Amino acid sequence: MAKRILLLPRSFRLVRAEFPLPGEEKDSPASLAYFGEGESLHYFFSLLKVSPQPEVSHCPLYGLYSQIRKVAAGRQILVIEVNRLLKGLLPSGGLISYPWVRQRAFLNHPFFRSRRQGIENSYGRKVRQHQYEPRQTRDPVELERFYHHYYLPHMQARFGALAHPRSLSDLRRALRSGFLLQILRKGKWVAGAVCGCLPGSVQALAFGLDWSDQQEWNHGALSAVYYFLFDWAEKNDIPIVDLLRSRANRADGVFIHKSRWGALPERDPWPHTLLRFYFSPSMALPALFKTQLVWQAGKFLPMVELLEPRKEEAIES
Repeated sequence: MAKRILLLPRSFRLVRAEFPLPGEEKDSPASLAYFGEGESLHYFFSLLKVSPQPEVSHCPLYGLYSQIRKVAAGRQILVIEVNRLLKGLLPSGGLISYPWVRQRAFLNHPFFRSRRQGIENSYGRKVRQHQYEPRQTRDPVELERFYHHYYLPHMQARFGALAHPRSLSDLRRALRSGFLLQILRKGKWVAGAVCGCLPGSVQALAFGLDWSDQQEWNHGALSAVYYFLFDWAEKNDIPIVDLLRSRANRADGVFIHKSRWGALPERDPWPHTLLRFYFSPSMALPALFKTQLVWQAGKFLPMVELLEPRKEEAIES
């Protein structure tokens, strides 16, 4: 709540952008219009492979309603991203989502248990095939080496300009109660993760890989990090493995990977904004919007599961 209050001024002057969408069907929307703080704008650019990126203008918060009326009259998808404290000021209708979801694996949950044998057959087999081994440490020198030579290069290689790496001081604090999990192959340190421990759960806060040998990525060195983290949790009777955040879209690669480990999506209180999608119920949504997760009846559902019932309703604008 404190974060939302402190960042509330960001929603007083909104970013506006509009860009065309690829027409997959006759009734596909022609464009997407975004109004918001800008927190997720570049994510939508990358999700929809928008190139070149459109020009961005600004819109005051009090001008939002008139802009919405203009947009709702056309063949567009409208996305609004504002501080969660302003949820009650948004027009009714639409579908609510969030920029990020939390993904946690409950080791006693049926979903994880249904995945357990597949994890062993796939990831466990690779661990044994490539002879990966785990090692734990709290050595501050090893942590600093991990941060500069494993974590930061991995973030840059995977996410580029969209990367938001944690600070070294954040990882040092996590190490007080947790550990640095190192993955070794024939004695060489190839991957790892900083893990923080809380009562009843372990959090995977930062993953890293030695990108000087990209073959380790292909061999599954990062999957070995997950494998040995879950193995440690089970052996120490820790019921929850918290894999933290991913984008709220079932087609997102990070979301898919964490789901394969039995992690379920949850609403995360830390991101201070929410997303609200407005569109005509007669539109044929692009595939990547159908897999967008929306918050409905206390859980996350892919948008496609709500499309058919909404064809019977008019979305208020």
